[in-house]
Amino acid sequence: MSLDIEPTLRRIVREEIASVVDELVRASAPTASPSEPTPSDHPAAWLTVHQAAELAQVSTRTVMRATRAGELHGVQRKPGSMWRVQKHCADAWLANEPCDHRSAKVTQFPRQR
Repeated sequence: MSLDIEPTLRRIVREEIASVVDELVRASAPTASPSEPTPSDHPAAWLTVHQAAELAQVSTRTVMRATRAGELHGVQRKPGSMWRVQKHCADAWLANEPCDHRSAKVTQFPRQR
C-alpha cells in the first residue's frame, strides 16, 4: 500500500464507522414525541457528514466536496478527524446562502459539556 493513500483510507474508514455508529444509536434511541424538540432540531446542533448528507438528500461525497471547497462551513477537532457541520450552516448551504460565520475560521470543534 502506498504511504500517500493510507491516511485517506484511514479517514474514509473512520467516517464510515462513525456513520454506522450514528445509525445504530439513532435506531436504538427512544423516539421523541412531536412536541419535544430533538437535539437535531436545535439550530446550533452539530451534524456528522452523513447526517448533513441525509438532510440535504445528497451523498456524503458531495458534502465533503462542499466543505473542502468552502461552500459548506465544516470543522474538525484535529487534522484527519471526522468533519462536523452545524445544522444552520447546512440549511444555509441548501438555500444557497452564506452561513452567519462564513468568514470566521474555526480551527477546533467546541467541547461537549
